[in-house]
Amino acid sequence: AENYVVITDLMSDEQGYMWFLNSHSGSKQSLHVYDLDSSWEHWNSADGIRSVNVSCFEIDKVGRKWIGTGASNGMGANGVSVVDDNGSPFDKSDDDLSGFLDETEGLESNNITALAEDLDGTMWIGTTKGLNYWFGTVGARYNVINDNIQALYIDPRNNKWIGTAGGLSVLDADNFSWKHYTTSNSLLVSDIITSLAFNE
Repeated sequence: AENYVVITDLMSDEQGYMWFLNSHSGSKQSLHVYDLDSSWEHWNSADGIRSVNVSCFEIDKVGRKWIGTGASNGMGANGVSVVDDNGSPFDKSDDDLSGFLDETEGLESNNITALAEDLDGTMWIGTTKGLNYWFGTVGARYNVINDNIQALYIDPRNNKWIGTAGGLSVLDADNFSWKHYTTSNSLLVSDIITSLAFNE
């Protein structure tokens, strides 16, 4: 088998550390942090990461790292792992990896495609079978234009932009009002939305 690295998501935190997801890592080390002075730390399935098939990443307002897992190549997904490094990512002795979400908690699917925390502290969770959110417990949000969620973005007004396999939905900051865009009612070039970026 070929030896190669697949980085499925990366993000910097408030301390300037870089975080990487490494899907299907041969060493099973799926989550990595780098502090720019050549120091690395890693987390694997033995630490509590629920799958080597890591797909998306988000850091919440209290510094917890949320890791979504996805199904591919016949390998099952296992929902969301939550890593609380207690603000010390290079000291694993105080880490808590007991947090997780899956279908038994109410997720529409364990196949997680996107994660985004809104301005109110709600974590939005995109799956291949619908949109979930977490604010102490898991809830589901219906009326998305297509249940196969591909991308999530929270804008500065706290609107939720939801890219799907069938168009783009925007959930207003009131978490009630919807707008939907497709190639038939907008200038979108495709109804398959795989990523979102904004000039704030």
